[in-house]
Amino acid sequence: AAWRPLFDTLLPRALGAVPRSGVRREQAVLLRCGRTVVRGQIDLLFHDGLGWTLVDYKAGRLDAALDAYALQMRLYALAVRGVVGELPRRALLWSLPDARAVDIPATAQELDALETGLLAAFTERTRTGELAPPAQRPCRPCAYRDSCGLSLARA
Repeated sequence: AAWRPLFDTLLPRALGAVPRSGVRREQAVLLRCGRTVVRGQIDLLFHDGLGWTLVDYKAGRLDAALDAYALQMRLYALAVRGVVGELPRRALLWSLPDARAVDIPATAQELDALETGLLAAFTERTRTGELAPPAQRPCRPCAYRDSCGLSLARA
C-alpha cells in the first residue's frame, strides 16, 4: 500500500518513546487574526521531549500545491504557538502517493512575518476564491477512502 513507507520510516521511531499524553491526533485548532478566525484540524502533533512536531498527511501529490500546504502548516504552527507557548520544532507534510515527507520551515521570524501579513493574504485568497469551502467532502475523491478509518467512520 502507498501509505506503508510512512510507517516504515519516521513516525514509529519518533512516536515510540513519546508518552501517550504527549500525542494529539486530529487536533482541532482555531487561530484568530483580527476579525478573521481560521479553523483547521492538525492530523498529528506530538512532543518528544525536544519540542513539538506537527505532521499533516496529504492524499495528493505535494508538488502542485506545496505553497498552499506550506501556508496551511505555518498557520497551524501559529496556532500551536498560541496554545502551548512555543513553536513546533518541526513541521512535516507527508504525501501518501509520493511516500515522502517534506519539512516546512516555520521559524519565529517567518511566522512573525506571516502574522504581520496574514490579514492581507486572507483577504486576497478569499477574494479570488482560493479559500472557498470545497464543493464536496474531501473523502469522496480521495484515493485512500476505502482503507481509511476516518472515511469509513463517516460513511
